[in-house]
Formats: sequence, C-alpha cells, structure tokens
Amino acid sequence: MSFKLILGLAAGLVLGAQALAQTPPRTLSLGTAAAGAPVLTREQLRSCLQQDEALHARQAVLEQRRAPLAQEKSDLAAARQKLDADRAPIDDFKRQAEDLSARMKAYGVRVQTWNDQVAEFNASPPAGSRADRVRDQLDTERGQLDKLKTSLEGERKALSAKSEQAVAAYNAEAEALRQRLQDWNQRNEAWIRDSTALEDDRGNWTSTCANRRYREDDEKAIRSGH
Repeated sequence: MSFKLILGLAAGLVLGAQALAQTPPRTLSLGTAAAGAPVLTREQLRSCLQQDEALHARQAVLEQRRAPLAQEKSDLAAARQKLDADRAPIDDFKRQAEDLSARMKAYGVRVQTWNDQVAEFNASPPAGSRADRVRDQLDTERGQLDKLKTSLEGERKALSAKSEQAVAAYNAEAEALRQRLQDWNQRNEAWIRDSTALEDDRGNWTSTCANRRYREDDEKAIRSGH
C-alpha cells in the first residue's frame, strides 16, 4: 500500500471521527416544544420529571376523591326527594288543623249566640209555657255545646300530639340532611380548589418544562439513577 493511500485513509478516518463528534445529541420534548425551543439542563430535566410525577399523583388523588363526591351527590338528591315525600303528612296535619280551627270558630259563634239568648231570656223572660219551651231549648243547646266542646278539645289534643311528633321527626330529618349537604359542599369546594390549583401548576409545568426540549442522553442518565 502506498504512503499516499495510507495518508488518504487516515485523513478519512479523522474527518469521520470529527463528523461523528460534531453530530448533535438527539433531543426530545415532554410536550410539544418547537424545534428551536431552549434545551433543559440535566438538573432542570430532573426537576421537570419529578414535578410531572407529582402532578400525576395529585391527579390520581383528585380522581379518587371525585367518585365518592359524585355518588354522595346522587344519594343526597334521593334523600331530598324522600324529605319532600315525608312532608306530605305534615301538610295533611296542617289541613286538618285549618279545618279544626274553622269548626272551633263556628263553635265559638254558637256559644256567643247562646250567651246572647240566655242574657235576653234573663233580661226579659217570656210569660207562661213559652218560658219553659225557651228554657228547654237553651238547655238543649247548652248540652250540645258541651258535647261539641269536649269533642273539639279531644280532637285538638290528638291532632296536636300527632302533628308535634310528625313535625319533630321531619325537622330532625331535615336538619340531618342540611348537615350532610353542608359537609358535602365543603368537601366539594375543597376539591374544586385543589383541582384549580393542580391546573395552575400543570400550566406552569407546561410553560417551564413541556415547552422546552431535553437531551435524550440526559433522560437515560436520570432514569438510570445518575
């Protein structure tokens, strides 16, 4: 082999090595970084990978918290419907009370009328047998009024006892539901705050990490523990 040929081969090897040495390292992106985007240092990439992992972990926790909230929201809607249905007896007691009140008012009118008739009879009693008839009529009316009073009073007491028990049970159910709703709202608002904070942090990560490039060799080194 001639000396010139040897020199030519050597020169070719040198040029090949230089070209290989000058080949830029392959770059990738954690998002959609443009070709000319800045390149992360290895430490910056390490931080970005750690942040990405933390963001995914927070997302997983949020998803775990969301499912129970959604289920409980459905349960609360069902409880609300039940509470509305349980109000029907309360409304019925109200109607009964209104009816009783009207009958007691009518009773009061009869009592007043009877009193006026008694006062008139005492002030100017009729003569003869008519006085006895009027007196008998007044006594009969008084007996009917006494019976009606006893009946109305018994009905009032019974209705009062039943309605008070029903109203107390309904109010307890309504209060329990109110507390459940308050607790759910607080936890749901906390979830919304945490979700918003995660979106903000994800946006910051996108601007500082996903929109920049990194060297593939750096990623390999980091994942291998270096």
